Amino acid sequence: MEGPKVCVLIHRPEGSNMKVTVIALLCLLYSCSRTTSGAVCGRTRYHPTFEICCNGVLSHKGSSSSCCGVVPYNPHFSICCNGVLSHKGSSSSCCGVVPYNPYFSICCNGVLSHKGSSSSCCGVVSV
Repeated sequence: MEGPKVCVLIHRPEGSNMKVTVIALLCLLYSCSRTTSGAVCGRTRYHPTFEICCNGVLSHKGSSSSCCGVVPYNPHFSICCNGVLSHKGSSSSCCGVVPYNPYFSICCNGVLSHKGSSSSCCGVVSV
């Protein structure tokens, strides 16, 4: 993490030193940066082109565009099921924390079953 930076006050109301003090304090607490994006992760400003903020944790973005908890990931290659990150493969849906392909499987109230000719659920049983 970078150290404190100098923040420049662009406008100061006539006769008011209070606003200057508050802005200087915020700059020290929130580590002002040169970015103009206005994106903030926790207390740190960041540039969304190069970094991603996942639940308050700042990471290098790379090809990631989504978050699974605090972990960044690329949804073309991975799937996040209730906070558990898995290889996507042909899966496009989640049954609890398990990824699955709805063409081949059916999720009935958190229980994954082979779909066969079933297209609906009755409790945890596919019918």
